[in-house]
Amino acid sequence: MACFLYFIPGLSGPADGELVNRGLADVLGFREDGHVGYGPFRSIDSGPGGKPGVLLAAAGCHLPDFDAESQKWYPAGSEPDDKKYWFGFVTATPPTPDDLARDRQVPGNVVRLGDGRQWHVPIARNCPRSRGLSPEGFKTDDPLPQYQKLFDMALEVWNCYDAIAAKMRLEKRDEEIPQEILDGVIDSDREMEILVECLRTNYRLGEYEIRALGLFDDTCEESVLRVLIDFEGYKELVKGEKARREGQDEKKKHT
Repeated sequence: MACFLYFIPGLSGPADGELVNRGLADVLGFREDGHVGYGPFRSIDSGPGGKPGVLLAAAGCHLPDFDAESQKWYPAGSEPDDKKYWFGFVTATPPTPDDLARDRQVPGNVVRLGDGRQWHVPIARNCPRSRGLSPEGFKTDDPLPQYQKLFDMALEVWNCYDAIAAKMRLEKRDEEIPQEILDGVIDSDREMEILVECLRTNYRLGEYEIRALGLFDDTCEESVLRVLIDFEGYKELVKGEKARREGQDEKKKHT
């Protein structure tokens, strides 16, 4: 099984606190015992960048020796003093969706991404929910805490689609566009954050790993966002409602 390899300079072994502080807990996930889900590791005298540190992989992965010739490595941060960790993979066998899939997947649809492979993108309304009570005694039906961020982002994308549609209608009529509509359109940096969260939900990936694999480009990004908000499902719902109303109108004509 191919996987990402991680190197943390200056450490002799992985520690939960260090992995969390360096942003690796979101990628590796957590085990049932609450610890960060790292697997095999070993201390090495010289890794990427020529420094000593700890080399590790996710749980269930094989950990090869560090070999700069056969592996591709990237620093997680572009500035020399911002290298929280390094990550890489064996050049001949980059990780695939099957290699990186989390044990628990949020149902959705597959989208062909920039690497030419099919990745399972979650539909936000399929996120597992908890049915409980608020402190005021109101019934609640909210996504589990680990999925709340994705759910909120889906609402943001949906509102963005509404804002863009409103903007296009006003432009067509040559009317002034209110600032609240312009504020509703997501910029490219925020869009990337949402795209990353879509994949991170179902795969052991972060933004650095996604960029290294070349998963996002202009040909697939909108498809990912449409799956997130189930845009096709919404269109089918509207289509079915329209057919139902037309059927009722036709029936009235003959009564």
